[in-house]
Amino acid sequence: MAVIGDGTFFHSGITGLIDAVYNKSNVTVVILDNSATVMTGGQQHPATGDTLMGDKTNVIDIPTLCKSLGVKSVRVVDPYNYQECLDSVKDEIEKNETSVIITNRPCVLMPERIMDEPYVVDLDLCNGCSACFRISCPAIMASEETNEHGSPKALIDETLCTGCSLCTQVCKPDAIVLKSQFAKEFVIAMADMNFNILIVGVGGQGVLLASELISEVAIQSGLDVKKSEVHGMSQRGGVVSSHVKIAPKVYSPTIQYGQADVVLSFEKAEGLRAIDWMKRDGVAIVSTTALVPAIVTSSKNLSYPHDAVDRMKEKTGKVIALEADDIALELGNPRLVNTILLGVMSNYLPFDLDMWNQAIKDKVKAKFVDVNLKAFERGRSITE
Repeated sequence: MAVIGDGTFFHSGITGLIDAVYNKSNVTVVILDNSATVMTGGQQHPATGDTLMGDKTNVIDIPTLCKSLGVKSVRVVDPYNYQECLDSVKDEIEKNETSVIITNRPCVLMPERIMDEPYVVDLDLCNGCSACFRISCPAIMASEETNEHGSPKALIDETLCTGCSLCTQVCKPDAIVLKSQFAKEFVIAMADMNFNILIVGVGGQGVLLASELISEVAIQSGLDVKKSEVHGMSQRGGVVSSHVKIAPKVYSPTIQYGQADVVLSFEKAEGLRAIDWMKRDGVAIVSTTALVPAIVTSSKNLSYPHDAVDRMKEKTGKVIALEADDIALELGNPRLVNTILLGVMSNYLPFDLDMWNQAIKDKVKAKFVDVNLKAFERGRSITE
């Protein structure tokens, strides 16, 4: 058996296939057709329908080409169908002739990244059999939890998972499921209790207090917490942000770009600015508050993005937008936006309500505790 990519096949594999047919070689050639010359940067090739300059051109059909070279047995299979691929390989290697199997799926990275809904592992069902490890998926790794024999159970890095489903096809205990079908109590909770929360707003909105409350709850839950803050001109309405990282052990205080589980935004333009920091399956919780900075109001060339929430929804599927200012005014204090949004976010984190309430009592000035508790509870009642 020989394995070759589609780009290399066009560069130098066709003559080898001709030789195999001519010499009646007993070989099965697997051509991995992902519509890109990935080895040298993802360029086009004769089967893509585009020239290197981007112009449309004739498509050289790989199965037809192989048949024209004299290959009698040519199969096209879906590489995401494990059993079909396995059966095809078994059948073709039994034949005493030159045969070709073509796997046909586009590259998940080029020209644009293909990311379907990710899969997760239910560690209660995973038996540590290691079958999923053997498909060599870069998104599958060993968790810290083991089975009775000491073998590690699996864990899926959702940022790398493309949703191809191959792992589900080899998992006998059905422990691997789509994240949306994961029938657990909490939405964002992962097996190793890692949470990345990015809080953004402007000076005076309580960004730093919110990060203190989150950190206090996580610490009381026995987890490690590190946070980093950008204060800017916080006293003059400047941008303020806080990265809060929670895990059994946190090594860095900053969240990597595109790795936030939650974006908590107290001002909608800042939410739009921060949305690309969020994972594709994360949740953005945004106040529709609009605080137009002086640099915009004094400029003829700058404009405020009043459609910020709509633009956020174009980028991600999970945006919870609420008129937090109006709710705060109903409760009698316009500075309750941060606590209201914390209440909304608490629905997506696996921490007890009592811990949240205690953190508010410990971190908020005594005369404001009761109204903040009411604001937090009001936020908890909002789920969409």
